[in-house]
Amino acid sequence: MLDVETLRKCYTLSRKWEKELVIHFPEVIGLTENEARVLVHLYKNKGSYLNRIVRLLGIKRSTAYSVLEKLKQQGVVFTTVSQLTGNKIYKLADSSLTRALLATAFKLCVSDHIKRGVNVDDVLF
Repeated sequence: MLDVETLRKCYTLSRKWEKELVIHFPEVIGLTENEARVLVHLYKNKGSYLNRIVRLLGIKRSTAYSVLEKLKQQGVVFTTVSQLTGNKIYKLADSSLTRALLATAFKLCVSDHIKRGVNVDDVLF
């Protein structure tokens, strides 16, 4: 679950990125819950290792890997190699498609909070 400050930022950014959302509507219409969670995680943490994504999001390693590879093929995610550990670090690319997908992901996270009974008005305004 996202903290209040992250939700505020998500809402503000999703409002700013409405234009990209409209432009890339066909790509964002099929965004899955796991893809949304991974995108928000990468945005919030400015990148992450596969193991960290699996542990923090509680999804299977194979699922996380397939989500990351799909996003990588779309040009939304890229990898760098950690000089410290030699492991891949997944990061978000700076593109209008990335912003459109993030706007959708943020909205999915907000709607998830609503379903859980969190008063989003108190969080966002």
